Amino acid sequence: MDGKTCGSTGNLNKHLKNHLDKIDPSTRKQAKFIKKFLSEDNDEKIPFSNEIFREKLAIWVTVDDQPFTITECPEFKELIKLCNGKVVLSCADTVRNDVLKLYENYRTGVKYKLK
Repeated sequence: MDGKTCGSTGNLNKHLKNHLDKIDPSTRKQAKFIKKFLSEDNDEKIPFSNEIFREKLAIWVTVDDQPFTITECPEFKELIKLCNGKVVLSCADTVRNDVLKLYENYRTGVKYKLK
């Protein structure tokens, strides 16, 4: 083997471009999804909602073993406001209630699956 053929993908790229009909449809779909995901012109952004934020905050507090009072820390408030000025941060009691609500929903789902 000579050094000219090792590691080059140029011919493979040309072949794929010339024979698009031979690419598996599922592979083509995956490639399209990844290309769209990586492009900066992604128009399908999730609109901000305090309800979704509260849910994601409760999940993060639980998974990362954070205290409920993290939302009352001035530096945390500053960080979140920097990311999105529309955020309404909950107090520790509200975060606790949101975590309990997530737990109840999860528990109900597990009960249903076990029936």
